[in-house]
Amino acid sequence: MYLRDLVLALRRRWYFALLALAMAGAVVAAVFARVGPDYSADSLVVLLPPATTVKAAQVTSGTAPNPLLRLAGLTDTRDLLVRSMGDQDTADELAKEASGTAVTIGSDVTSGAPLVTLTAEAKNPQQAVDALTVLNRKSVAALAKLQSRVGVPSEALITSLVLTQDTRATANHKRQLQMTIMLGIGTLVVALLLLALADGYLLTRRSSAEGRRTGSQARKSSSRATRKVPTEGPS
Repeated sequence: MYLRDLVLALRRRWYFALLALAMAGAVVAAVFARVGPDYSADSLVVLLPPATTVKAAQVTSGTAPNPLLRLAGLTDTRDLLVRSMGDQDTADELAKEASGTAVTIGSDVTSGAPLVTLTAEAKNPQQAVDALTVLNRKSVAALAKLQSRVGVPSEALITSLVLTQDTRATANHKRQLQMTIMLGIGTLVVALLLLALADGYLLTRRSSAEGRRTGSQARKSSSRATRKVPTEGPS
């Protein structure tokens, strides 16, 4: 089927085209309301150097202890923490405590600081916030577990600090719009194809009916002409 044929079918069956548009609009409205937005909550965690490192820096520099000035060298630990939180055990624990949510654990590589980004997504805003709280707690436990496995003494432990944490989830309409547009376009395409098929079927029926009518008229005309021919009598 060519585009020209579809355009001609739309012109002939414009009322079906309006019906197809109405069907697509109804599907779009229903899907948009049914799917709903996703909600996400984010937090930003920074790794802090051990107390021994801060005290040693204080002795050598003679300045007041400030762990934020000693963040260099913690990016490797950050990467290990992100990898360790991506294992199946952590995923299973999150599934138990924050079911129905999707979490993303990453590194903020743009700042140069040992920052860990945590994101929780859910269909309910409060559920996303609650899942983020669980995720923050899991990050602390994962950091402690990672260091205990290599036997780090308590005075040399790297700690973490939550810099920012969303208390209200943000609505994300991306997936909702994608599904709505895809299903709306799909419904419209299917409806137009059905319209084109129906138009072709109706045209075929009309052509067949006209052919039968023309043949019938031709036979009647032939019959009348035969009856009008005079019969020659004997001379």
